[in-house]
Amino acid sequence: MVVRSDRQIERLTKAAAFRDQKCLDDFDFDFNKSVKRKRIYDLAAGDFVRKHHDAIFVGPPGVGKSHLVQSIGRQLIRDGYTVFYRSIFDCVRDFLHDEAFEGDDRILNRYLKPDVLIPDDMGMNQLPKKSGEFLFEIILRRHELRSTMMTANRPLEDWGKLIGDVPSATAILDYFLQSAELIQMTGRSFRMHGRQANEKHDQAIVGEVENELKTSRNLAKPAHRVHRKTRQKTGKLDHFSSKPWPVLTRKQLTGVNSHTDTLDHRAPPEVTTKVTSDTILGWQRELVAKSGTTRTKEGLLAGNASDCLRPPS
Repeated sequence: MVVRSDRQIERLTKAAAFRDQKCLDDFDFDFNKSVKRKRIYDLAAGDFVRKHHDAIFVGPPGVGKSHLVQSIGRQLIRDGYTVFYRSIFDCVRDFLHDEAFEGDDRILNRYLKPDVLIPDDMGMNQLPKKSGEFLFEIILRRHELRSTMMTANRPLEDWGKLIGDVPSATAILDYFLQSAELIQMTGRSFRMHGRQANEKHDQAIVGEVENELKTSRNLAKPAHRVHRKTRQKTGKLDHFSSKPWPVLTRKQLTGVNSHTDTLDHRAPPEVTTKVTSDTILGWQRELVAKSGTTRTKEGLLAGNASDCLRPPS
């Protein structure tokens, strides 16, 4: 019996031709306070169907009218009722197509037979000519025999302009509102709320990515940026190391007592604080081999100190 019931629900749901897969549990009643939960669940209980009454949801686009009528329709199917969902525009187009091909009332029976008919989105589009006649015929034949649950995006007083036939619009509302429950819906748009939430989520993700990039850039900074203050105080940095070159005096270079000033040039960090005369002579020989010039120990000490202080590369 359970399998048969599930198959019947599946068959009736397919025949209803719902546009969206919606249910009442998915509707956020806290978002728009104008929608009363009790009224919606009373409609879903099906009492208005048993009394052959109608219902109409009126409100601006995006407040959840289509969501609610389709959710209520799904619940009514679970209770064994037959439902047919159709937008107003498609409904009128069906009748225009049937009239053009001289149909045999199959289209009309499709709209008259279900226990609950759901014409959706009244006022979303300007309707073609003769729309008022078709809609009036449906409402008239279903009146007090079957239930109709409709949604409208425009106020009821604008229906004459939308249909293009004021007498037909007046007659439709006269029959329909006689035993219909009117549900006025106001508030913000669910779709815009979802879009804003997505934008905030995207901005949060972008912020996280930017923070990660900043962190990675800081970790990947070269040594000369890390020791910027050191460079400003002590001068040029060695290209082999981030540490500044030590400042050596002649006393440190020769190993003899001297009260001369500190040299302006600096030796690389590989040089120890004590340099012997043999070390300087070794540098001299290498410089002579490279440059072809002859320099003495005394000349090195008295002349350009960079020739002796920097080891040859």
